[in-house]
Amino acid sequence: MSQEDTGDSAINKMVSLIIERSKSGSANLSNPTLAEKVEPGYLVRLASEIENANNFVFHAACGQLKIIEEQMNSLRKRALRILIDTKLSSTLNSLPCNFSKIPGHVYSVYQKPDSTYYISMISPEEWSYNSPHRFVGSYKFESCMKWSPVDENSASSAILCWIRNDEEENFTLADASANLGI
Repeated sequence: MSQEDTGDSAINKMVSLIIERSKSGSANLSNPTLAEKVEPGYLVRLASEIENANNFVFHAACGQLKIIEEQMNSLRKRALRILIDTKLSSTLNSLPCNFSKIPGHVYSVYQKPDSTYYISMISPEEWSYNSPHRFVGSYKFESCMKWSPVDENSASSAILCWIRNDEEENFTLADASANLGI
């Protein structure tokens, strides 16, 4: 007898130990007498394991949804910031001025008594804080044609009061789109 034959017979012997044949000749993959017996507390442990698995899945899903919610809020705030900056730049670009704006320079915005705004090269300091019109804010003209507030007072100026008046949290992207005409 070769080594191959003894190897095959060992495997057949193991298979016959694992799979018992029933009286009808079909293979039983489990012991029928043990399958009918249920040890005490088995169903309680099974129900507990199912509940623990469901709780784990639920908490994992909640954690993932919380992360997505935080990302969406962050993106909403970034989108709102972009729309606010766009509105500021659009508003300032449309204000009258009697000179060519140079990128990198800071300009001042004033309001006349008739509530019209204009851009000036003269700062409030150069007027010795005695300007003929109400100072609104100072803005830097960027090379990309956008405007950046120089200080927090300029950032919360009257030009954008419709957006910055404690309702920023309630201001929706749809509102911003409508106000910007996009």
